[in-house]
Amino acid sequence: MYKKAHEAIRADPERQKSSKDPSKIKKKRWNAKRLTLEERKSRVAAKKKEFLSKLEASGDADDE
Repeated sequence: MYKKAHEAIRADPERQKSSKDPSKIKKKRWNAKRLTLEERKSRVAAKKKEFLSKLEASGDADDE
């Protein structure tokens, strides 16, 4: 699979410059952006509100 590539490297071991325009290359980012303290607190508050509403809704169903 790599035989042609290895032969080309042995023939000319100098590194070849890429023909791609560096300004158009978009790097992939696999890890999530870090949230600010305010964003984390609001996210926790939203999850807490949702959980309490589900708990209250299931509590109402149990009472009937």
